[in-house]
Amino acid sequence: MTIGNKFILVFSIFFIAVIAGAFFVFKTIIEQQDEKAVVDLAGRQRMLTQKYFKEYINELIPLQVRHSTLKTAEVATIQIVEDRKQYTKNIIGKLKKDGIVEVHPNKDYAEINGGIPNTVRHDV
Repeated sequence: MTIGNKFILVFSIFFIAVIAGAFFVFKTIIEQQDEKAVVDLAGRQRMLTQKYFKEYINELIPLQVRHSTLKTAEVATIQIVEDRKQYTKNIIGKLKKDGIVEVHPNKDYAEINGGIPNTVRHDV
């Protein structure tokens, strides 16, 4: 085999390798463009989800805190009223039942002789 034939053989193999490589690169670029559309759509969807989630959270958390605070205040008020009723029924009632008649439940109990706290309030 002559040098010219060897050169043609090597050049032919190189040319075929370059053409095959170019084909695979071109095919890969086309496939990536198809996948790029999917990736772009997924990225846009993620950004929109984050945007709406942030807006939702920024509006929802203050409303939840307000509602929770009001509900807790309602429950505490009910508990305080019930505690006052039990105090009046059990403590003051027992004192009067035991014969201690000089008991005067009043909100100004400190200024009254025989005064004790009156815990039943009707203005709550």
